[in-house]
Amino acid sequence: MASTITVDKIKGGSGGVAFTLPTADGSAGQLLKTNGSAVLSWATDVDTGITAVVSDTTPQLGGMLDVNGNSIGDGTLELLNFTETAVAVNEFTIANAATGAGPTLTSTGGDTNVDINITPKGTGSVVIDGLKYPQADGTANYVLKTDGSAQLSWVAQTTDTDTVYTHPNHSGDVVSTADGLTVIQVDAVDIPMLSATGTAGATTFLRGDNTWVVPTDTDTVYTHPNHSGDVTSTADGTTVIGASKVITSMILDDNVTADKLANTINTDIAKGPAALPKAGGTMTGNITLGTNNVTFTNWTVTESSGVLYFATGGTNKMKLDASGNLICVGTISSNGTI
Repeated sequence: MASTITVDKIKGGSGGVAFTLPTADGSAGQLLKTNGSAVLSWATDVDTGITAVVSDTTPQLGGMLDVNGNSIGDGTLELLNFTETAVAVNEFTIANAATGAGPTLTSTGGDTNVDINITPKGTGSVVIDGLKYPQADGTANYVLKTDGSAQLSWVAQTTDTDTVYTHPNHSGDVVSTADGLTVIQVDAVDIPMLSATGTAGATTFLRGDNTWVVPTDTDTVYTHPNHSGDVTSTADGTTVIGASKVITSMILDDNVTADKLANTINTDIAKGPAALPKAGGTMTGNITLGTNNVTFTNWTVTESSGVLYFATGGTNKMKLDASGNLICVGTISSNGTI
């Protein structure tokens, strides 16, 4: 059987304060409250914490914030709406930045390579720095083109191969083509414009190492790899044919014309086809004809057994034998002694 002790005060220890207890029980959930004068009474618990998040001017999370399927907003309008994937391993990381740098939005997570997906709603566009990007991919090799009003679209790439563009820093002698080539006009570069060492002059040439040099070998005769010993090349590029190394069979008749021959032929023409010098020229030396007939416009001279026959119209008119006897057919007229 339980015992009941009735007291009106309670004191802890010999030196403690004697508290006056309530004379009756309080309501459910009430707490004992002191009035500061050792008198206790029943009182309702009063929460002294903040009644709204806005009252906490330096809020800090002690762990992950679970939005519980809700959005973040002002209580009426949504600012951020979250959708969670149960097995997600990748997420966004937002970082601020100091002066001179911009904040970053980074894809992070458990995967090695993580994309950032930006998807507009319906026919909306992805707008970056005021530029609206196309809602779909273009055909292979298409390029982005702006309409001048911040709308980008895919168009076929055109190639301009013949328009010459004048570079803003180039004069009329130096131009740039559409494919980026720099073209220097003919005779537009003077020697002082060349970036080369040494001194340019009438007897110097520009060597492969960008240096002006004077040739040290001016008289050596070089043998061309495709030339025989009769035809050589000198250091200045001149092709030299050795003396008496050209025979008549080497000369094409159709290619030898009077205007290509010198005014005077000073060597003997032994045989073969030979053109006379052009008008006014002089032929010297011995001429040996390798034929028995010489035909002129109206006369033909034939040699037979040491006798020369002079014919015209197919009929012999005179003959001259080796003894100097001249026999003529027809009348001989003379203005002097015969």
